[in-house]
Amino acid sequence: MRDRADDQASGLRRMFSRPALYALAVAGRGGTEVTLSLADALARQGQRVLVIDRARGEVAAALRLKARFDLIQALAGDIRLADALLAGPEGIEVLPAAKGLDCLAQDGADWRASLEALLAPVAKPYNAWLVNGVPPAGSKADVLLVVSPTQNALTEAYARIKTMSREQGHGDFRIVVDRAASESAALTAYRSVADTAQRFLGKRLEYLGYLPREESAQGVALADRRSPRGHAFVRLAERVTLRGGAYAMAG
Repeated sequence: MRDRADDQASGLRRMFSRPALYALAVAGRGGTEVTLSLADALARQGQRVLVIDRARGEVAAALRLKARFDLIQALAGDIRLADALLAGPEGIEVLPAAKGLDCLAQDGADWRASLEALLAPVAKPYNAWLVNGVPPAGSKADVLLVVSPTQNALTEAYARIKTMSREQGHGDFRIVVDRAASESAALTAYRSVADTAQRFLGKRLEYLGYLPREESAQGVALADRRSPRGHAFVRLAERVTLRGGAYAMAG
């Protein structure tokens, strides 16, 4: 009897010691670079981060990792899910998932709950998931849209929001303006796309800041932590964490 009570107590401790999990999709031009530097900033804040890559190996390539397998192969039973996970810098883990999330989201299923259940036996609990790319249609996941302060980029951003909201069913959008010359320029770009989205789509876009330009060496995936751009990612990570993302689970 005592053993059974101990087992129950141990189970409760594990349940309530799990970190809260939040998920955020990062989409838009330059999204992979933003995903990686945001993941790095979150990890340095003590978060355990999983990057779910829907961009056909872009994250692994940027980190000079070799993506041998994809989530879809694990779902088919061809490999173990643990074999698809890749260990990146700062404890960040990467899950190549170009097609697998769509399978988990079929018929309106909650892909996030399904993926969490699949990961539970093979990985320690994560605090944050960053989806590199557009999340599955109909999932109503929070989206961080990367916008550049040029007219073509703003037009492209509005078209993306229109498609994601009307055809794919996504809800709230957060905006980060990438490679802006100043806060003023970033706000001008944000207001341009936000006003249009509000007027024609009834969508409210939340501004999460801007990322200054930075000249970096070719092939460098992460922002220089000591640079203004690196500091901007720290602020972005704090804002993302404060808002808790789209998929909070009390654990």
